[in-house]
Amino acid sequence: MAAACAALCAVICAATAWGAPAAFAQEGTGSAAIPDDTVTVWVDVEGASVADAGLSGRLFGQNLDFKTSAEGVTAIASVDSSVWGKDLDLSIASERSVDATVAVTCVGDRDVVIADSRTDVSLDGNSDAVAVDVSLSSSRPSGNAGSDTTNLSHTGVNLTWFIAVAVVLLVVAAAFVVASRRAAVARSAAASDDGAFAGDADDADEEVER
Repeated sequence: MAAACAALCAVICAATAWGAPAAFAQEGTGSAAIPDDTVTVWVDVEGASVADAGLSGRLFGQNLDFKTSAEGVTAIASVDSSVWGKDLDLSIASERSVDATVAVTCVGDRDVVIADSRTDVSLDGNSDAVAVDVSLSSSRPSGNAGSDTTNLSHTGVNLTWFIAVAVVLLVVAAAFVVASRRAAVARSAAASDDGAFAGDADDADEEVER
């Protein structure tokens, strides 16, 4: 059983490594400019009370449609080549005071992460938009212009699949252990019965001799 648990842990660790987006060494000190090949910009506002703060925002003049996410709220804005090389123009307002972290991710074709940043902000809740200072760090693998094809919307699928397989393996291993123990008990009981029968036979022989 211990071996089965160890195998389960190994499978889950492998699943986590495969399911998570690849991380690359960041290049340079960061820039506010939108990288070439960016097609969408993900704006994640993270914090304990963010979802209830009544957030609104604008990116390059277009309103952001924030949706509730696991860490707070998320908005995804489409962009084109007209903004490549321009400093990211992002502002956020809230209806209630809240401290949050704004994570910006520039994404290319096939959901390739090109650059990202994280910025702490304090929103005062008076509905006045606050400009977010962004310093994007490149997430491209060195020497390769975005060959990573990790799909942001499917990062949990591989993990779920691996965990399901691991659970099945654990159940099979547990069933094998239980079956082995039952077989051992049955063999032990059979051996005891054989011994008892042999003892009865010896007693009968002694009675005959008398």
